[in-house]
Amino acid sequence: MSINLAKISDFVGELTEQELIQLVESFESTLIARRGELQVARGERDYCRIVRLTHNLKSNALYFGAEELHETCQAGERLFSSSGFTEIQLSDWFDEFEAACDDVLQCIEQVLKDKHHDQETRER
Repeated sequence: MSINLAKISDFVGELTEQELIQLVESFESTLIARRGELQVARGERDYCRIVRLTHNLKSNALYFGAEELHETCQAGERLFSSSGFTEIQLSDWFDEFEAACDDVLQCIEQVLKDKHHDQETRER
């Protein structure tokens, strides 16, 4: 699984089902927004912004147990903080980042679908 919801409680404590759903939905929105911002920063060659964005996402990924995304962001943060990366390294990192994002977003979609189904079942 690309995310581990049990990790969230390690950082924020026990949550109700509704609070958990809200946090996951917030993470999903944030991930989608930051992904777009990273593409813009890449096009503008704003590597300082890329470092800030990857740092932010690295932390968010850690909270949600998205280890692959966390590690990818950590690698990107290191890479773009250095001054000697190549266009190939840039492209390779973005490919890895996109794949990690896709995995996490697919997992979030399934988790939310399951959580909403569970809520509907309890309400019946």
